[in-house]
Amino acid sequence: MDLKNKNFDDIRRLSQSIKSKKNILIKFFKYFSKEEIEFINNSTKLIEDFNKEIKVQEPNINEYFNGFNAINNILNSYVYMLKEQNLYISENKLREQEEETSGGEEITGGSNKEKIDVELVLTPKFVSVEEVVKALNDVNNYGAYVSNLRNSKREIDKAVENHFGPSQPWTKKAKEKERGKPFPPKTKVAVDTFIKTLTSKPNLLVWEVKGDSLVFPPKRNPTKKVTTSIIDTVMNNANIEFHLEEKETINESKLRVAIQEILRKKIQIKLCQKTF
Repeated sequence: MDLKNKNFDDIRRLSQSIKSKKNILIKFFKYFSKEEIEFINNSTKLIEDFNKEIKVQEPNINEYFNGFNAINNILNSYVYMLKEQNLYISENKLREQEEETSGGEEITGGSNKEKIDVELVLTPKFVSVEEVVKALNDVNNYGAYVSNLRNSKREIDKAVENHFGPSQPWTKKAKEKERGKPFPPKTKVAVDTFIKTLTSKPNLLVWEVKGDSLVFPPKRNPTKKVTTSIIDTVMNNANIEFHLEEKETINESKLRVAIQEILRKKIQIKLCQKTF
C-alpha cells in the first residue's frame, strides 16, 4: 500500500479498529504474558498522541498511519489466535462452571494435593434421585461419619463440651463442682447421638443434581476415597442400590497454562512472518 496517500479517514478507521480489539483482548488477559498485557494496555497511546497533536498542528499522516497499522496488526494477531484456539467458547464454559450452584453445603476435607480431578457420578438403580437426596440429607444414614460432622462446625464442638464437660480432667472436675452434678459419660455412641439432636442437615458432601444422577464435584468435596466411602455408607444405610462412576474433569489451571503456551508460540510465529 502507498503510505504517501493516506488521509484522516484511514487514521480514523485504524483508530476504531485498535480500540475495538483492545476492548476484546482485555477480557482475556489471563492468557497473555505481562509484556503482552502492557502492550495491549498501551495500544491506544498513539491515538491519544495523534489527537493532541492535531489540535496544535497538522500531524505527519504517513508516520502515524505506519504506527497505527503496526499496532493494529499485532492486536489482530492476538485476536486471531484467541479465535483459532476457540477460547471464546472455552472461557464461557469456565464461567458457567464457576457460577454453578450445588445441592449441599461446602466443607473442607483433604489437602489440595489430595484433591481429585474426577467427578463422582451417582445414579440410583430403582429409586428416584429425590430419594437419594433425601437419604443424603438424613443424618441417621451417616453411621460412623456422624462424629465427623462436628469437625466442620465450631458451635457443635462447643455444644458437645457444654453437654459432656471439658476434655481436661481437672477442668472438668471444677466445672462439675460449680454445677453441682457430674457430666454424662462421654462415649462415642453418646456423642454421636447428641450430635444428631443438633444437626438438622449433614454437610460432609456437596452435590449437584443433573438429570437422573447426582454429581459430586472434586473441588468442593473431600478426597475421592473419603467421598466414595461416605456415599457407600449413606446409600447402604438407606438401602439404596446405586451405580457410582468417575468422570474426568478439566484442570482449569493446567488448561490455561497450556493455552497460554500455545497462544504465545503461535503469536511469535505470526509476528515473525510480518514486517512492519
